[in-house]
Amino acid sequence: MAKDVTLIYFSPTGGVEKYAVGLGKKLGSIKNDIEVSGEIGDVTEFGKDDFVIVAGPVFGGRIPPYMTEKLSIFSGSNTPTVTMAVYGNRDYEDALLELNDTCKERGFDVIASCAVVAEHSIVRMVARGRPDGKDFEEISQFAGKILHKLAAGDMSTPQVPGNRPYTKWNSTNFVPLITGDCKKCGICAEKCPTQAIDHEDTAAADVTKCILCGRCIAVCPEKARTLPNQIQAALNDKLISLRDVRKDNEFFI
Repeated sequence: MAKDVTLIYFSPTGGVEKYAVGLGKKLGSIKNDIEVSGEIGDVTEFGKDDFVIVAGPVFGGRIPPYMTEKLSIFSGSNTPTVTMAVYGNRDYEDALLELNDTCKERGFDVIASCAVVAEHSIVRMVARGRPDGKDFEEISQFAGKILHKLAAGDMSTPQVPGNRPYTKWNSTNFVPLITGDCKKCGICAEKCPTQAIDHEDTAAADVTKCILCGRCIAVCPEKARTLPNQIQAALNDKLISLRDVRKDNEFFI
């Protein structure tokens, strides 16, 4: 039986959104599409007859604190829920477990989960082009299994990898910089989910607010925002071994 689906997700550079929307369409029709860094709207409470997909990116083996903070706005009441942790081909470590724990605390019943690979948000050569056709084929198969489980009335929560306490969250002491190509259009400041970029002076960014989600880099029409050269080079070197590795998506039901 197809479902009316509510999507709740954080998608800084688009990969999470592609997976969440892709799964939602395979399960039925998308009733509500809520990207948590935008307008939340009035739909924040859900019951047992609703169906929700909660999806977020993996940063350093965790769900970013920004997203867990945003999820506190929502509440469920034995609401069937599917969780998705979307990572850039390195590892998702404790992120899926953390996402499931967070959803459970908010009253959502997690009946299925997945950890899926998307193009890395900072080192774009890693998992370039994902999600692709094979990924969406696997998402379609996953959706079929979810619908079958719902039809059987099975509301059990699958076991997912991860450890408690979660891996330590490491903050950074740098932010993306602007280059001489910047036209002062202000799009980066407008789209920054944490409002880390000054609207009057886009060259100024607050390191205590920046979560290095990569959105400002991705949305700049002039490609004028980038990580410091030394940092970008270090990340490229660290992840270069994953460039030609196709990690498998993992599904739990």
